[in-house]
Amino acid sequence: MYFTKFRGIVKEDSVENGSWVCGNLKLPLLDCGDYTIQDFSSGLWYVVNPKTIGQSTGIKDINNKTIFAGDIVNYKYEKYDERNDVPYLASHVGKVELVGCLCSFRIKPICNVLETCRANSLSLTEPDKADNEYIEIIGNIHNNPELLDEQ
Repeated sequence: MYFTKFRGIVKEDSVENGSWVCGNLKLPLLDCGDYTIQDFSSGLWYVVNPKTIGQSTGIKDINNKTIFAGDIVNYKYEKYDERNDVPYLASHVGKVELVGCLCSFRIKPICNVLETCRANSLSLTEPDKADNEYIEIIGNIHNNPELLDEQ
């Protein structure tokens, strides 16, 4: 059975200032109050920065690390070389994001602004069928914003 889990960075006024916590998310009532996450390992509740909250995709990468919205990944996908009439694996860097209207996740390629992006988005809609041997977490948008720069 799959349980939805979230992660976020603990707010600055806490002892665990700046560290990540992963667990159950509690939303504030009527948009006033704090976002809190109950840590799975300790059972303690932590106030987190709402801008850092990311939902688990339910998929693990090649290193068996859980992939969350907001992660930056190196991913491979199958392309077709029309000149040589052969399929091949292309590699690209992308950002994992939640597609709200579809209630699903995708990896959106991070592209160089000066050239046309030839990378495909990768849908992460079926966690059981995701080919994690082609996905590796290399950072996240909060701790590694430099990875969002032109690739």
